[in-house]
Amino acid sequence: MRLILDIAVTHILGRGRQTLVAVIGVAVGVGFSIAMAALMQGGQDDFVEQLIDTMPHVQITDEQRSTRRQPAETEFDAAAISGIRPPDDRRGIINPTAAMAWLGGWVPGNLAQSLRTQGVVRYQGREAGAAFVGVEPEMERAISPIVEDFTAGSFAALSQGGNNLVVGDRMAEKLGAGLGDTVTAVSSSGLSRNFRITGLFHTGTTARDEGEATCS
Repeated sequence: MRLILDIAVTHILGRGRQTLVAVIGVAVGVGFSIAMAALMQGGQDDFVEQLIDTMPHVQITDEQRSTRRQPAETEFDAAAISGIRPPDDRRGIINPTAAMAWLGGWVPGNLAQSLRTQGVVRYQGREAGAAFVGVEPEMERAISPIVEDFTAGSFAALSQGGNNLVVGDRMAEKLGAGLGDTVTAVSSSGLSRNFRITGLFHTGTTARDEGEATCS
């Protein structure tokens, strides 16, 4: 063992330049591997964080709603009726107050409710597709990181009442609109309403900055 150690030390000291190059090469290789691993892990963590911050953790929908049992089905065992829709089919969450009360007792920490629908934002002949998000401003501020991402205006403007709207800065750029301008929001059913832009945000997520508008 002593002989092997003496031979190793002799070669290391006798070929200092070669030893130095070998050490630098190993250090650069290991450092590059560590940097790439850190970059991949950081990118994955950022993606997961952005995904979690963007998407709601609990979704309540009315897609499983069924029609009332028809008299013919009660009267005749052989009767089977399907595809029935009431004349005025107004969609909506059944008993939302009870649902929110149940969630409030089950979910630890803060909780905020929101409604989301698809539509179009129009301004001076230009238009952009948008996901309209209706929120309770005071409740939303307690959980949403978007309140820290404003480049103009603020999220607090939604609490002032009126038809106020905050949009992503890239959507505003696409429309040619700015802070204080009035835009027209058109729903998928054709209903329209004018809103005043009171805030511009930039989250770094293209889907939100180009296609999300929040109102109260």
